[in-house]
Amino acid sequence: MSRSAQLGQLASFLTPDASGNIVHSSPPAQFDSSGKLATTGFLQRQGVQFSATTRYYASTTLLVTSAADAGAIIAFNGAASQSAQLPATDGLPAGVTLSFCRGYAGAGVTAAILSGDGTACIDLQSGSLMSTFTLLAGEDATATWTGRAWLVTGTCTFRFNQFGVSFSTSGYQKIAGGLVMQWNSGFVTSSSGFTVWTFPVAFPKAILANVGTVNTVLSGNIAVGCMNGSPTGVSVASMTAAGAYAGANICILVI
Repeated sequence: MSRSAQLGQLASFLTPDASGNIVHSSPPAQFDSSGKLATTGFLQRQGVQFSATTRYYASTTLLVTSAADAGAIIAFNGAASQSAQLPATDGLPAGVTLSFCRGYAGAGVTAAILSGDGTACIDLQSGSLMSTFTLLAGEDATATWTGRAWLVTGTCTFRFNQFGVSFSTSGYQKIAGGLVMQWNSGFVTSSSGFTVWTFPVAFPKAILANVGTVNTVLSGNIAVGCMNGSPTGVSVASMTAAGAYAGANICILVI
């Protein structure tokens, strides 16, 4: 091809805009991986810098994101709990990334992040996939589509994996370093012997200590005993001063 022909072909891709600037007449589409000339707008949409769709979001209406939000940071700053839906993954190329953060707006105000189709395709690095997760005040999360799941990194994963908690009647609190506290504030013992309490989560190694108290008032003195403790459970019984088993509603704390 002659030089003039090459220049003519190049000119066919360029055109002046309203201000007289020479611009690409047919810029590549988002996520284009061909050999086309890249424009600054194309590079911006690839995450070279945070996207122009970076924004604060204050509404309590579910924020439905799309591929157009790739590379954006979405900062939740509403006065009440908020939620957002990740982009639909059908046809979405691996590497698409969105970031979220939740500003403080009062106790209990959170931001829930949901998968785009309601399926469990969010990987918080906890060993299983989830369909949703929650950001607490001051937390951030970066979600990257891998082609199979949304891989989440950020401060929320540290809290989720190292400081997991359940405030139910039979609940637990994980502490960074491996310490776990578990409780049951409504365990009912049997009048015929020991009963196994299966812990909400398994201890990483072994039980360090346990204590039990009686919730209900019974005639006479009642003692609570635990035995055969393992990382997954412990046998519990309540006894009278005479050594007879007694059914009682008790509270147990295990570390």
